[in-house]
Amino acid sequence: MNDQEREELEFTYSTPAEVDRYDAELGAYNRNDTTSRWILSDRDVWYRNPFYAGPPYVCSVPGCDCDGYPESQCREYGD
Repeated sequence: MNDQEREELEFTYSTPAEVDRYDAELGAYNRNDTTSRWILSDRDVWYRNPFYAGPPYVCSVPGCDCDGYPESQCREYGD
């Protein structure tokens, strides 16, 4: 067993939600997903995609990607 494997086995999460978020982010990383603003976890919880590389948006409705929502809930930075 190498150092990386040992470190992963010894690491503990503080809450199940932390595991859920990590798994969702790992899935986005493995898919090389840089276009989705939000990622959906296995527990049906939306998280911001840390690998998103598109234009910066403020969207208060997770998962919507701002399509079909009022301008007050979705706007570009600087507007």
